[in-house]
Amino acid sequence: MQVSDVKCYSGHTYAQRPESFGFDDQTFSVAAIAAEWVSPEGKTFLVRTDCGRDFELTYTQDTDTWQVSERPTPSLPSHDRHTNKPRTAQSNQ
Repeated sequence: MQVSDVKCYSGHTYAQRPESFGFDDQTFSVAAIAAEWVSPEGKTFLVRTDCGRDFELTYTQDTDTWQVSERPTPSLPSHDRHTNKPRTAQSNQ
């Protein structure tokens, strides 16, 4: 996890919705928020960027800092092009 500069929408409270953030000397735009939750550590968002990478962003109010970590993007199962059904070990012909 690394500390990052996060730009977010803040209406009636701070950190309502992240919009962009820095990670590994790059700036990413948030395309979608897949989940968000509040824990003792702070407010956390699971986001997908406009380039398809997934990240977890956590805002800690006590220290006024953001932590960013990349999450593996789940891969979709391959499909049989004739039946359009997911391939299984038996159907990999």
